[in-house]
Amino acid sequence: MRHSACRALLLALLCLSIQAVYAQVDRATLNGTVTDPSGAIVPGAQITAEAPMIGVKRQTLTDAAGVYRLPSLPVGSYVLTVVKDGFQTKKIEGLVLTVGQVRTLDVPLDITATATEVVVTAEAPALQQNNAEIGLAIDQNQVSAIPLNGRNWTALLMLAPGATNTGEGNQNTIRFNGRSRDDNNFTFDGVDATGVKDPRQEANLRLNISLDAISEFRVSSGLYNAESGNGAGAQMNLVSKSGSNEFHGGLFEYFRNDKLDARRPTDLLGKPPFRLNQFGGNLGGRIVQDKTFFFVNYEGLEQRLATTLTGSVPSESLRQQVLAASPALRPVIEAYKPGTARTSNADVDTLTSVGSQPWTEKSGMFRLDHRFNDSNSMFVRYNVDDGRIDELRNALLETRTSNFRTQNGVVQFQHVFSPALLGEIRLGVNRSALHRDTNGTFGEGISISGLMSLQPDRSEVEVGTSYGLLPSLTWIRGRHTWKFGGEIRKIDLVLSDTGQITTSFSSR
Repeated sequence: MRHSACRALLLALLCLSIQAVYAQVDRATLNGTVTDPSGAIVPGAQITAEAPMIGVKRQTLTDAAGVYRLPSLPVGSYVLTVVKDGFQTKKIEGLVLTVGQVRTLDVPLDITATATEVVVTAEAPALQQNNAEIGLAIDQNQVSAIPLNGRNWTALLMLAPGATNTGEGNQNTIRFNGRSRDDNNFTFDGVDATGVKDPRQEANLRLNISLDAISEFRVSSGLYNAESGNGAGAQMNLVSKSGSNEFHGGLFEYFRNDKLDARRPTDLLGKPPFRLNQFGGNLGGRIVQDKTFFFVNYEGLEQRLATTLTGSVPSESLRQQVLAASPALRPVIEAYKPGTARTSNADVDTLTSVGSQPWTEKSGMFRLDHRFNDSNSMFVRYNVDDGRIDELRNALLETRTSNFRTQNGVVQFQHVFSPALLGEIRLGVNRSALHRDTNGTFGEGISISGLMSLQPDRSEVEVGTSYGLLPSLTWIRGRHTWKFGGEIRKIDLVLSDTGQITTSFSSR
């Protein structure tokens, strides 16, 4: 009796200790009830869900209540076949399952004396009836068809319930239900893809995950299930594209040029040069028919943007006065370029400069899927994004150079023990590295009241790596589906900052 009580207590503690796991948030579940023409349940019917394009095939039987359940199915288009002696075989085509979806599809069968087959086309459900989750699913057609500025998929987040744009409409400025932007959580193929040092993504990354690398994604902005977590805001679950039995690919290039732009009121020295090229390509297909598939994607961005900057510098008369009174300040005074226009203040001139801010970024992804048999499958996916940005800090054309690299990878293995028992295990790595250098004119920072400040030399390094191990087990028992899982996460964080020295002066 004591041992039974201990086992029950341990089981309860296990269920209570389950943290935010991502076991199946990037997959889908299909269930329903099989009935005869009178509405009576049909137990023992054979259910087969097959996605011929990606070689997936899962089978189960309806239970004593006529209910079938197929958890953790990869997203895609399926054909559902229901077979039972004494009934017409029913085949339902065009059954599309999206990321995180729990879809109910009840199947009525007709009685027949001969072996016949009925083929129908599935219709998209008008309402999600299996849970009260608030959110939005964006499928592959929408990702590809909706025009997006800069091919930035995060602009689609504004379509989700509760979304509020507090800036430029990217992953760093969109909030949900009044929560902080730091409360949003990103996963990619079920593993952590949120910034390691800060919850939000690096602000400078445009191509962190390329648009063409995304199959679909789901935004859950409220009442999400226990498999989501690590943030009180929205949950963004992305699924990468995979290959199929057919070969598909594409090439693209988009460009912008100042020759096509109008002059802005702030362009005092004329229209500054602007060049933007965004280009890339992808290819996916089979290596072994119905067994092994691949998908590769590359996207590049090159931008040369000239910008006009203005600032206050010492006038010629002030320079002469300072040098006459304190010759030791000559290096400070000479750090300021001569002004280009006078002001009403005899001590201050205005300096107007035009400088270039180069931006280069390259993003790539590789995914390999393999089906050992109907019970065992795995996939490997790796994504990397390299970039460099030179930012102008003031009209003296002092620059801050940022070199960054983000990497995200996952290895996942799935085993179907039986139609009622399924196991998964994933190993994920999420890494972000940033090296930022500020190059000042004078070396140390100079702040003089009434004049623009000189930037100090500074070097910052931020490297964060997150490792995650995520096992899960799905057990179907009668009308209930039990999910057990957890996450072991290790985070390494390296921060380095040379600091800065700033000297302040007050003018007369």
